[in-house]
Amino acid sequence: MGGRIVKPSGARIWLLMGVVVALMFSACSSAATPAPQAGEKIIYFGSGATPGSPEDYLLPVFTDARASLKAQGYDLQYTSLSTDEVVEAALDRGRIDVALLSMVGLQRAAKAGLKMKWILTNETQNTFVLVVKKDVSDLKQLKGKKVGSQDATSLATAAIPGILGAAGLAATDYTVAYLAGSGARAAALQAGSMDASMMLYTIAAQLVTKSNGDFKIWGGGAAAAPAAMWEGFVASDSFRANKPAATAFVKAMLDAWTKFYAGDATKMAKDAIALELNELQGLEEVSAAADLKLYQTMKLFPADGGLSTDMFQKMIDTLVAVNQLKSADVVAYKDCVDDTILAAAKK
Repeated sequence: MGGRIVKPSGARIWLLMGVVVALMFSACSSAATPAPQAGEKIIYFGSGATPGSPEDYLLPVFTDARASLKAQGYDLQYTSLSTDEVVEAALDRGRIDVALLSMVGLQRAAKAGLKMKWILTNETQNTFVLVVKKDVSDLKQLKGKKVGSQDATSLATAAIPGILGAAGLAATDYTVAYLAGSGARAAALQAGSMDASMMLYTIAAQLVTKSNGDFKIWGGGAAAAPAAMWEGFVASDSFRANKPAATAFVKAMLDAWTKFYAGDATKMAKDAIALELNELQGLEEVSAAADLKLYQTMKLFPADGGLSTDMFQKMIDTLVAVNQLKSADVVAYKDCVDDTILAAAKK
């Protein structure tokens, strides 16, 4: 059976989605985020995620960075948006200030004329793993099968052709089935509506345990590769123009990463869960601690901010190599990255 990768919607649909986001924004904001105090300024942060699929690589954002911003008079409020395309529309329309977005997502948004720029790299490695059924011994067995992923512009989707291509499968040999949320894809695997899926390691480890070994993580997980700008914090034009707030955000993240690398993974996982944050509901201590230790080892977060042109070019080359981006459509570094805020935060 032939497969296809669904192309992302055009800018018109993104903007329509933005209208929906504007109407739903208040209802989507995290109920566990403390209400801002009198005189406190709000920074609206979002990502393409699904409630119930906690993303432990965001732990530094929700704990130390949020506390740092609080001390500076800023309240960080989080909203979970369904897909990267909704994130892009919300940023373009100024409905949120800053969001997580993959480089391929930013490239496609910038090419479509949407207004936003990358201000800080958050992930220098792919954090998704491929989960398959226990009887899969060769990835060629996935020919003609459905492989799950978050959405067309996620890190997971960019990683699929790299993993399956190395096994000798072309993009036409399998179907990419999009379903938001690692937890939702884990359920789809158990229900049999997917044959394999990319998902966050935490959720994958939980699935392997809960299924009594009916599924396994292919190859044991993602291996560290040369650092690149996989995913980053992308800011709206209006937020970048608010230099004090944007600088405070970037500085808070850099400080949070310094604490992360110096901390104990098990204690960080335990302490974060004890906070009972809505953003981290469902996080399990053992698997989260294992993830955090892995992130420390692979240096997932760039202590220097990760905005070098070399890191940018490595990511672009990777996306072009796996046919997630065409060379002719590449948006130049200067047109999609703003390094001035990082420079200000380091002073």
